[in-house]
Amino acid sequence: MWVGRIKDAHSKKTFDLAVKYVAGTKMVLRKLFPKTMTTNGRIRFENVDSVLPMLKKKSQSKSHLMVKVSCKRKDQRKDYDRVFEKYEDANRGMVIDMKSKYNFKMYIFPPRFDADECQIDLESVRDIWGTDPPEGQPWGYVLYYHKKK
Repeated sequence: MWVGRIKDAHSKKTFDLAVKYVAGTKMVLRKLFPKTMTTNGRIRFENVDSVLPMLKKKSQSKSHLMVKVSCKRKDQRKDYDRVFEKYEDANRGMVIDMKSKYNFKMYIFPPRFDADECQIDLESVRDIWGTDPPEGQPWGYVLYYHKKK
């Protein structure tokens, strides 16, 4: 589990969050992520659906894992929920691209409350990670790029 701060560049809000491993390649997240991260983009849900099938292929150059995200401070909860509602309305997810400095990219999506209304293709998610995304809280995936030897 990683606990730290994420600043959403789009909404200009900062949140204290926990990111927990759900499925995929097991990694020590607190060693992988810096203490503070900033989003540096947004991704359309349909673009995620076109990329997910590629994650089924095994690769020696990168690993991936599914994560769930939760807000650590009650006083930030209302803004946190509102930010994810706006992402949901825009059919987009957050992107944190730290590939050049920390060798990873993270994509965070709004919570899903109903399998019929999931933003991302659930069948692809199940094929890749063997499970559904967590219900009722933001979730996402991390691509970790292994250093070349």
